[in-house]
Formats: sequence, C-alpha cells, structure tokens
Amino acid sequence: SSLLPRRPLCLRGSLYPMHTFYWGDWHRDSVAGPERAKNISPTGWMLDRDIKFSIHSDAPVTFPDSMRILDSAVNRTTRSGMVLGRDQKLRPVDALKAMTIWPAYQHFEELKKGSLEVGKLADMVILDHELNQLKTKVSKLKNKTHRLSDDFLDFDLLDTHARFILGFIRPKEIIISY
Repeated sequence: SSLLPRRPLCLRGSLYPMHTFYWGDWHRDSVAGPERAKNISPTGWMLDRDIKFSIHSDAPVTFPDSMRILDSAVNRTTRSGMVLGRDQKLRPVDALKAMTIWPAYQHFEELKKGSLEVGKLADMVILDHELNQLKTKVSKLKNKTHRLSDDFLDFDLLDTHARFILGFIRPKEIIISY
C-alpha cells in the first residue's frame, strides 16, 4: 500500500495484466510467492487511488490481442486456471477505459481519440454478449509448455508473432506476418 500514496500526484500508470496469465503461476510458485504475486499489475490499487492507467500487451513479448488483454484484466486467471489477485480484478467497463479513454489522456491525445465523439478518430468494435462471456472464452487456454529451469526461457511461451520478431522460428514452421 505504500507503493501508491492516496494523495494526488498526477500519476499515470501503464500496466501489463497479461503477465498474470502468462507468468503468474511461475511468479506465485517460485519467484514472488503467493502474497506478492497476487499484486502483479495492481490495477485494483490504481482504481482505489483514482489513478488513471493504461493496460497493454507488451508486444512483441506477447502478440497484441485486445480481447486477451481485456480478459486478463477482468479475470486475472493464470494458465493453470487459478485467480491471481482477486482484489486487482477490473470491471469490464474499467478495463475498456484502460484501453481507450485513459491511454488517450496519458498520451495527451484525448481531444483526438479515446472515446466515440464526433470529429475524433476511432476504430469501433461492437461487443454485446462477447463482453459478458469473457470468463469463458480466452481463459480456457491451457499451459501446454513446461519450464525446464528458472534460467531457461521456453520459447513456446511466446506466440508465433513474437518468435518471428525475435528470429526463433522452428524448422518447417511458416509464419505469415501482417
């Protein structure tokens, strides 16, 4: 709690909630322990202190996937299906703000984008039942890889786009990058 004071400091954060999915089990079990690991990307703390923040994919570490980012921020499930940091979960509306309005403000672009208004730039996707089904869609991915040691990076944890960028392509693997 001392990390983020409750008095206004004009802070803006940029958090990576997908970390809970991709590496949450590992942090909980071997690096940080259960208590510290549940506070990875502390979106709940930010909301409690009225600090506007953005959430991101950290590309090319993981492929930019808005629904995966949204799912990770709302559900905070790890690859094993455990919830990591229940108090850090966002409501879907707050996760959407952290991907639209708040990042625009953070980058001094709120007059040009970030919300749907006449004269602003926007890409629009209509979500109705998809937004309510976040818990069941993306969270069903299972960890199909195993860590060999703490010093070994398993490149299967990276998606094909990240491996392409980093130059780690398997024999007989074709990656179409767009």
